[in-house]
Amino acid sequence: MESLLKVRENTEKQLGRRLQEKELVFLRWVYDRYHEEKQKKKVNV
Repeated sequence: MESLLKVRENTEKQLGRRLQEKELVFLRWVYDRYHEEKQKKKVNV
């Protein structure tokens, strides 16, 4: 997956605006969960 910064930049570009603080918090949460699940899959293989 792309870095969080790249995801943020792409999202802001698609929306045509800067993300609000609450949106950044959510984006960070989704990004962190993605990496946690990815690690769990590596352990379970």
